[in-house]
Amino acid sequence: MKLNQIADEYYLSHDFKELRDETKVHYRYCLGAVLATHVDGVEIGEVDGTKLSTKQSKMAYDQWCDRGISTANHILATARILYNYALRMEHCFINPFTAVRRRATQPRKVVWRREDVKKLLDAAYSDFSTRNIGLIAHMAYGVSEWVTCVYSHGMQ
Repeated sequence: MKLNQIADEYYLSHDFKELRDETKVHYRYCLGAVLATHVDGVEIGEVDGTKLSTKQSKMAYDQWCDRGISTANHILATARILYNYALRMEHCFINPFTAVRRRATQPRKVVWRREDVKKLLDAAYSDFSTRNIGLIAHMAYGVSEWVTCVYSHGMQ
């Protein structure tokens, strides 16, 4: 059975139907990326589920990493889910994506300066419809400033 057919069957399964709507959308997007990937001149969706090798899976993952490592890791996780479904339904006997190692993503280190927070608060408070968001941000920033002050002065 081709992977496109396995994916179509998965979309009709109770496993998929029981997911939250947001998760369904995310899985469809990621599986679309999996099935549309070309490896060795062949679209993965057109490959027999029992014929995809770990090497081909790794080559596909490397292509996904070109989009971004975080995105590639999401797509890889979804490919594993599809193959685990295929294993349970006895469409194949191994999951070639299991042996593919994920790359570590760089931690995001965005630190806002006081000027950035002031710009946000000015923009939020300037419009009546966004003042509540400004208030939430103001309170959160105030708490973080207080915590920083307390811990920097040795008080706990």
